[in-house]
Amino acid sequence: MVEVEFNYNKKVIKIRCNENEKMKDICFKFAIKEDLDLDDINFYYLNNKLNEELSFIQCANNEDKEKKKIIIYVKDNSN
Repeated sequence: MVEVEFNYNKKVIKIRCNENEKMKDICFKFAIKEDLDLDDINFYYLNNKLNEELSFIQCANNEDKEKKKIIIYVKDNSN
């Protein structure tokens, strides 16, 4: 298991998942948990817009793969 930490509005929400799980599915779990519409938010990893078609293992850099954790910043589309 790996962990994706979402930072949204100064709040940290952790989602545990499989390393082969697609980022879009992990982001969907976050949105459900926070009662958010995916059309209203964007996800960023390492200051780049997240490619949600990649799996956790494809997305994570080597350091994050070793830690089995990545940090995703969530921003409202209005910002």
